[in-house]
Amino acid sequence: MKYIRLPSGHIECEHELCRDIHDSAHTLDEMLPEDTFQDAVGWRLCLGCGHSIQKNGIHQACKGILAIRVVNRFGMIPGEHHKQYVIDQLLLTILGVDRYRAWLLEYNNAYNYGLDKPWDRGIAP
Repeated sequence: MKYIRLPSGHIECEHELCRDIHDSAHTLDEMLPEDTFQDAVGWRLCLGCGHSIQKNGIHQACKGILAIRVVNRFGMIPGEHHKQYVIDQLLLTILGVDRYRAWLLEYNNAYNYGLDKPWDRGIAP
């Protein structure tokens, strides 16, 4: 999901439906490794701390914050498919978007050469 921090400091998402569901803005704690975050003029912001960053993603020092956020939010939800989602999100946090995509491509190419099955990204709870 794409999040935007407005000049007022409120964080809104790209879904207009969200505004009908809740009347308050989003918080940094709701953001996940697969999300993007920017300010109203388009500057990229860190998903961990909310400060500016060169690329979409998170600062190296904020990776632990985001990893803990994923585990706290989804780690205790039962179901193998949900646990697999947590593992996938942790990999995305550790590797970052570009390295994750490269790893995923490499993994799935290996599937074509003998692995049991392609990478399972799991299902978000």
